[in-house]
Amino acid sequence: MAIEKELKYSLDRASYQLLFKTFDSDSSKEEHENTYFDTPDLELREKGIGLRIRITDKKSATLTLKCNAQTTKRIKGYKVREEYNSELDLKTAKDIIAGKETLSSLKNTALDKLVEKTSPNIVGTLQAFGTLKNKRLKYRLTKELLLELDKSSVPGETFYELEVETSHPREVDEQIRQFLKSKEIPVNPSNLSKVGRLFKILNN
Repeated sequence: MAIEKELKYSLDRASYQLLFKTFDSDSSKEEHENTYFDTPDLELREKGIGLRIRITDKKSATLTLKCNAQTTKRIKGYKVREEYNSELDLKTAKDIIAGKETLSSLKNTALDKLVEKTSPNIVGTLQAFGTLKNKRLKYRLTKELLLELDKSSVPGETFYELEVETSHPREVDEQIRQFLKSKEIPVNPSNLSKVGRLFKILNN
């Protein structure tokens, strides 16, 4: 198990483009295709649990379970979550996304933890409900701070975010605020996850 501790900031298109130009020459890039799963009655959504298959750069696949999100009113945009990752064979991942196989065919830590936190039969009821494509640029602002600049797309809508993982949210939030203000970029902390945004877009 990993513990994800993350600050997140929403960006508008102009701010994203400015940061992209700032980061582009000294960064690494990844492309993600995230497919999210839930039960027909959205039990995972109701319990604050996220389950996805991520295909990275069309080369590798990971099943990820995120749960037990904790937020603090004093630091908006900061979340602490349990995270369980299980590597998948790329063909198996694609077959599950396409509906040719089911998650029930898998045996791994992420699904074991999902059953532990919900019910024994839940895996058999899971189905894909949406896919989000994300282009991520990673830039090291300081020795300690690795920024992740995201451009995420679903049919008909694109949104932009800046994320940073940290165990020192108060100090890092202040650093990020100062950095954004130096670029004349509005500071908009966000507690909405990517799966939360996807639900919101699909239900509009």
